This record gives sequence, C-alpha cells and structure tokens, in this order.
Amino acid sequence: MGLLPKNELFFDDFDKHAALIVEAAELLSTMAAGTSDAAADARRMKALEEQGDAITHRVVLGLRRAFITPLDRDDTHNLMSHLDDVLDLIEAAADRVSLFKLRLPQEHLTALAGQVRQSATVIQEAVKSLRDKATRDRALELCVKLNELENQADVTLRVALTQLLSDGADPILVIKWKEVFETLEETTDRCEDVADVIENLLLDA
Repeated sequence: MGLLPKNELFFDDFDKHAALIVEAAELLSTMAAGTSDAAADARRMKALEEQGDAITHRVVLGLRRAFITPLDRDDTHNLMSHLDDVLDLIEAAADRVSLFKLRLPQEHLTALAGQVRQSATVIQEAVKSLRDKATRDRALELCVKLNELENQADVTLRVALTQLLSDGADPILVIKWKEVFETLEETTDRCEDVADVIENLLLDA
C-alpha cells in the first residue's frame, strides 16, 4: 500500500517523535560540553524518552484500530520502532555519562554527540518529507546523508577507541568511556536503520 492523501495521524506522530529525537540529541551535545548539570540533563532526557514511548504506543494502538493507513502497516510499525530505538539509545548514552561521572568535555564524545545531532536533524527532515509525493526524492537524498553520517561515526569510534586503549588509562575508566562511545556509534546505526525503512517504504509506494 502506497502513500494515500488521508489519515494524517501517523505522519503527525512521526513528526512529533522526530522532534523529540532532535531535542534529545541537542541536550546530549549540551551534556558533552560539560557546562551543565549532567544529572539534571539525564532526568530531562528520561522525560523525553518517556514521551517517545507514549507516541510509539499510540501509533501501535492506532494501527490496530485504523481501517485505512497512509503507509503500509508493517512500514509504519517499523519506522516508528526504529525512531524509538534512536531515542532510547540517546537516552542510554546520556544516562551513562551522568552515572559514570565522566570528566567533560572529551573530544571524541563531543564529535560523536555532534554526529548524532546531525543525524537527528536529517531524520527530522526526512520524516517530514514523507507526507508529500513531491518531496519523496528529497527523503531518499536524506537517507544517503544518514548513511554517510553513520560511516563517519564508525571512523570516529575507531579513532576514539585506539586513543583510549593506548593512553594507559585506568581500566575501569576505559570500560566506561568505551561503553559510552559504542552506545553513541550504535545510535547512528539505528539512524541508518531509519533510512533503510524510509527507502523501502518509498520503493513500495
């Protein structure tokens, strides 16, 4: 089933969830700068994650009730699920930064958080581009950008881990930083999953 000019509900929820992802990514960058209260930021992040969960649950319930949907049901569920994965991982990274009481700023954390923020902004634009047939090509271009950002995050992670493991740091500190770095890189992986879903649903449209 392709895009249909009816039932805007799911598009509205996609947009709302994507906006939460952007807000969370911006908050993560603020945390990475080390200029704010990490514990307070982590609590704000948790609230954003809970808002995202509420949207996801509403979409799933709406899929069960709707007779006609603007996108294929499986595509709708997959897109919503992957968007929620992105938000969950941003929250997980923020929680670890706060829990581990890491010394900030840290150059590789700043770089990865920046790549997550860029990916979040691209996701938001790509999701908005799903409403209108005239903007589908733009959505596909944005999917390519998400793939590029994921590749960049891979490189950043390798550099970060190489330096981390060669600095002779305390092993416990190494484990903490490694977990945070890998969580952020995984976030960009999930952003790439969003791109894959968008590409698939537009090919089917």
